[in-house]
Amino acid sequence: MAGTFTTAFSQDLVDYLCSGTTITGFTAGTMYMGLVNADPGAGGTSGTELTGGSYARVSITFGAASAADPSVATNSALVDFGTATDDWNGGTAIPGFVIFTAATGTNRIAAGTLTTAKAVTNGDSVSFAVGAVAVSLT
Repeated sequence: MAGTFTTAFSQDLVDYLCSGTTITGFTAGTMYMGLVNADPGAGGTSGTELTGGSYARVSITFGAASAADPSVATNSALVDFGTATDDWNGGTAIPGFVIFTAATGTNRIAAGTLTTAKAVTNGDSVSFAVGAVAVSLT
């Protein structure tokens, strides 16, 4: 599954690179993955993050970006959301993911769609293998 940086974060990144403006709330290498109830869209702002049933954002780490065009970075460790203790998203398929700057809050870095939307019901385990989550600038 692939995602791109959100419009807002892309603007922050350009400001940082071109004028040295600090990116509020962002610490390089510290990111959290969340699941959302809709396709986050091109700007990465759509979809509401899931709640309940032991759902919580999880820490995600990325390896070095590829030399390809476009350059892509993938998760370098298993991303494990644990086991649902109730149906997530009301048992309806979950289509999207978001990378956030913190374990709580709304500052989105990147977003995308799952390769296959998945319904998560009580007792299901949710994880993504090394290399399964990819982000790029385009």
